[in-house]
Amino acid sequence: MGGGGGGGGSRLTPSLLAEYLRAQAPCLPFEVLQSQGPAAALPRLLAGDLDIAFGRVHGLGRPLPAGLATLPVRLEPLGVILPANHPLAAHDRVPLSALADHPLLVHTADEAAEWRDWIEEAVTAFRLPVALRVRGHGRAAIHAMAAARGYPSFGLTTGRLPDGLTARPLTDPVPLCPWHAV
Repeated sequence: MGGGGGGGGSRLTPSLLAEYLRAQAPCLPFEVLQSQGPAAALPRLLAGDLDIAFGRVHGLGRPLPAGLATLPVRLEPLGVILPANHPLAAHDRVPLSALADHPLLVHTADEAAEWRDWIEEAVTAFRLPVALRVRGHGRAAIHAMAAARGYPSFGLTTGRLPDGLTARPLTDPVPLCPWHAV
């Protein structure tokens, strides 16, 4: 089973689904592997080394190969990751429109094409300013850059954050990232 990247305690959708599958079929042996979403997992799925992968199937830069099926499994609510001293950190919830006054740090890593595509869609749809585009690979790289540069960034509001960062839910509307099983 492959899934999106993330460390322990992150409560990413693949971790939640693995817990569910283990509870439903405790005798079925399976191994959970961390990868960078479906783009990284496709060759292993096609080779038969993986049975299932999770992630956003849009924005991969190419259609899914024939013979692979997808099933939507979750709409993941996203929030904003902020330096603890950022003005938006004073709010319990941050209206998405408030990000228009606070340029974002956005993830543009080639290894996470589907995440980069989601971010570009959100930035365009909500006319959000971008302060900095970073190619850092994974959540740890984004967290380090957000802490160092002081810009907000899209992210999960669950899981442990490095000292000096905080997470707030976004509202009006809540941005949702679709996860699929492939």
